Amino acid sequence: MTMQGLHGAFTVCEMTMQGLHGLFTVCEMIMQGLHSLFTVCEMITQGLHSLFTVCEMTMQGLHSLFTVCEMIMQGLRSLFTVCEMIMQGLRSLFTVCEMIMLTPFPHFGVQG
Repeated sequence: MTMQGLHGAFTVCEMTMQGLHGLFTVCEMIMQGLHSLFTVCEMITQGLHSLFTVCEMTMQGLHSLFTVCEMIMQGLRSLFTVCEMIMQGLRSLFTVCEMIMLTPFPHFGVQG
């Protein structure tokens, strides 16, 4: 009976070892799956970082373009102011010419 009991205990231990080996294999497969998932997440993170960098560069480009447009607008405002001043000068010159034209001149050489 003792030999049969030991044989039974050995069989139980053998089955337990097989079960533990199967469990270890399952855990190993789960770990490989998690590693693959981690790798995918890492790649997605790198992709998002690259996208963020591109967006940041685009925003800097747009900011520079906005600054250039703002400077052009200031230049156009200054040019408009200069043109306005020239127009005022021309109006003043026109007024002076009009006054000269309306001033009666004595007729030289005519004796009356």
